[in-house]
Amino acid sequence: EGLRLGADVDPRGDVLVVLEIVDDGAITEWNAAHPLMPVRVLDEIVCANGVRGDVHAIARECRKSGTLVLTMRRTMSVWKGERHRR
Repeated sequence: EGLRLGADVDPRGDVLVVLEIVDDGAITEWNAAHPLMPVRVLDEIVCANGVRGDVHAIARECRKSGTLVLTMRRTMSVWKGERHRR
């Protein structure tokens, strides 16, 4: 059996929004192997194994065992630099 997705997600429109990344899942493994392209909280799963446009079908694909190919979209970025002084 394959890994769990390893994220709490929320259906919004036709995508799944990552609300929390939990340990021992495929996303944690991806993030460890790809530190320059990690999945982050608030990223959106827009497609799973070619399934898109139906959030319930995307969720079903994410629960299946076997290979999971996701298309993700980042909608927010947080700037972590110094604040500008006035």
